Amino acid sequence: MPLINNQNYGYIGKFWVGSGTPQEIKILLDTGSANSWISGFDKELTTDATFKEPEHHDEVKITFGSGYLKGYFVTDQLTIGSSADAEDSLVLDDYMFGMVTEQTCFHDTFDAIIGLAYPEFAEPGVVPLFD
Repeated sequence: MPLINNQNYGYIGKFWVGSGTPQEIKILLDTGSANSWISGFDKELTTDATFKEPEHHDEVKITFGSGYLKGYFVTDQLTIGSSADAEDSLVLDDYMFGMVTEQTCFHDTFDAIIGLAYPEFAEPGVVPLFD
């Protein structure tokens, strides 16, 4: 996945969420958090069987240096690399991420914060992307 240095603040990349016609998500890789939060995900566009939303949402609030977000956790298929070429991609079938319902920390350069920190910093029951 090609990465763009965002003013020495972080690295921006992209991945795809969902199967069938996956949604492209611009991501900010964050070494200071362990959870993944997606603000630009539209669950109405996901009509396939890979998206799983809990019947009861336990909303979580996370505070960052740049603001806060609220949301709850869902699962869907995640593709890193090429969304069109299976030989040039990594597919995670049941990727858990926070679906953002309210936030003050995102801006137009990214739709998601992908936490890369240690698992002990993650919300209970959530496994960081690269663990």
